[in-house]
Amino acid sequence: MTPLQIVWADEAREIFLGYIRYIAERSPAAALRLFDAVENSLRPVAYFPFSGTPGRVPGTYEIVSHPNYIAIYQVSDGCIEVVDFTHARKLYPPTAD
Repeated sequence: MTPLQIVWADEAREIFLGYIRYIAERSPAAALRLFDAVENSLRPVAYFPFSGTPGRVPGTYEIVSHPNYIAIYQVSDGCIEVVDFTHARKLYPPTAD
């Protein structure tokens, strides 16, 4: 079985890297562990794209990448696109003001 390519939407990548930068200021080792945990959680999705939990936003799936972080993705055009990344305690999806 050929794995699907995993791509990150620009905004999702920036959110993820923002968390990494914030954590790295306090503990570079913890930031590296989070980075690895997220990458490792997405690897099986490349082989089993519908293995995530159906998302709160229609057409998406969610995978708990770490007890505190969730990657939100869509399966489209033969690839996995990570469309959002959030802390588990944040309201998701955000409500419109």
